[in-house]
Amino acid sequence: LWVLEPKNGTLFFNVEHPEWLAASSAGDRELMQLQEIGAIMALVQHTMPDDFKKVTDLAYGDAIAPLSFLIRNSPSFNLKARIKASKSD
Repeated sequence: LWVLEPKNGTLFFNVEHPEWLAASSAGDRELMQLQEIGAIMALVQHTMPDDFKKVTDLAYGDAIAPLSFLIRNSPSFNLKARIKASKSD
């Protein structure tokens, strides 16, 4: 979903990644939340020793889809879902 260029601190997002497309179609708020999570994960991964790179790649790769789903659908993350849930109560 992202590539961090550590020499100049540039973070590149893959705008054709399925989770990016799903968040983008859900709305600007959802896309911004996905960007924030991706940026935090990239920066945290950058602070870890190189020995952990494979582990964090696997862990973060497995975590993105569920986090993206929560951003799009959970009332805890998604304003539209929160409003919809409060109307049904």
